[in-house]
Amino acid sequence: MAVNILNSDQQLVAEYFGGMHPVSMEERFAKFNFTEGKGKLPILEGAIANLEGSIVATHEVGTHTLFILELDNMVIAETGNGLIYFNREFHELPNIKKA
Repeated sequence: MAVNILNSDQQLVAEYFGGMHPVSMEERFAKFNFTEGKGKLPILEGAIANLEGSIVATHEVGTHTLFILELDNMVIAETGNGLIYFNREFHELPNIKKA
């Protein structure tokens, strides 16, 4: 499984993959730039972090499924801010560097 942690300028990606635009999964992947990761998984270009791993457990949490991964590869961008969705809105999560 690949997990792409979005950069704050990738809100449109979140909207498409979050189902806010009625298009097929194939159209979603075609709209944005992906490369093939080490595990041959789709890695989103420009993301603040990309994680690749194997699912080792799942947990049902309300209407969601939580996937627990054993990481095989992780790439973290040196710059950029994160994007979160909270309280039905997107928010920028500043990248605060420790001294």
